[in-house]
Amino acid sequence: MLYFRQYRFDLASLSLYCEEEQIALRPKVAQLLSYFLTHPNQTVTREALLSALWQHGEFREAALTQSITELRQALNDSAQQPIFIKTVPQQGYHWICPVESPKKRRAEVLNKVTWAAVLMVLLTVGGVGMKTLFSAAHVPYQSINKTRLIIFPLQNETGVDANAWWGYALEASLREQLHDQFQLLPKSQNAEFAQKKKQINSH
Repeated sequence: MLYFRQYRFDLASLSLYCEEEQIALRPKVAQLLSYFLTHPNQTVTREALLSALWQHGEFREAALTQSITELRQALNDSAQQPIFIKTVPQQGYHWICPVESPKKRRAEVLNKVTWAAVLMVLLTVGGVGMKTLFSAAHVPYQSINKTRLIIFPLQNETGVDANAWWGYALEASLREQLHDQFQLLPKSQNAEFAQKKKQINSH
């Protein structure tokens, strides 16, 4: 599976999806997209495309031009202001959109979400405000130089049960990122948080 912008393309089945919706492509157009996605960030000559996808046929040039047009239409792309396929005059075409593999995409998304979660945690987590989040005054003093920090659980408010694991993943990632800089304390040590959580759950 390869990802680009809001699209994903299954190389095995030559299927294109925009989020959860499958986009219908003629087999030759799907093959053309597959070729572009496996040769990103490089100028591909028309001769190379013809050799790879249209080895025989009297109207090979016209077929390539038509397939390029269909692919642009399927991706809502424009030849004048391209997002995906740029025409290189007298040479061929250039796929200009970044293409990501599943492994790279997961790593980049997790990294972005991790630091976004830091900001989210600072603002509000589980209905408890920032004052409670870093409430060191209510934690018994310990002789240590590190700033004491409590990371509260993240609530899944998307309405999709399958997304609940993100809260646990983000909390684990936050702990891994911050354990060298802070003294991470158990949530149970914050009396104010426990009281507010009780109040929230009673509503």
